[in-house]
Amino acid sequence: MNQPEKHSGLGIASFVISILMAILSIGIVALVTALTFTNPNISDESPQMVLLGLGIMGSLAMMMVAIGLGIAGLCTRNRKKIYAILGLTFATVNALGIIGLMIIGMMME
Repeated sequence: MNQPEKHSGLGIASFVISILMAILSIGIVALVTALTFTNPNISDESPQMVLLGLGIMGSLAMMMVAIGLGIAGLCTRNRKKIYAILGLTFATVNALGIIGLMIIGMMME
């Protein structure tokens, strides 16, 4: 008798990480924007900006992990792949968005 397929654990991990990192990234971008508007003369080397920059880089690194887990989740057999697809999609879109914001930021300087 065929048992119903279970969801891929790697796919679920990819999905959860991608959602959490998206929330973190949006929060960090909002903090940078608020910090810049309240203090337009803030330096890029200030401790607050350095910490937020490291947060964005850490978020980007975790999104790469989510992309890897999503790909691994898609490669597993006899498992549902919906969470792997969602995690891979969300992480890729978020990573490309952050990279795009970095490129825009470098072009403005």
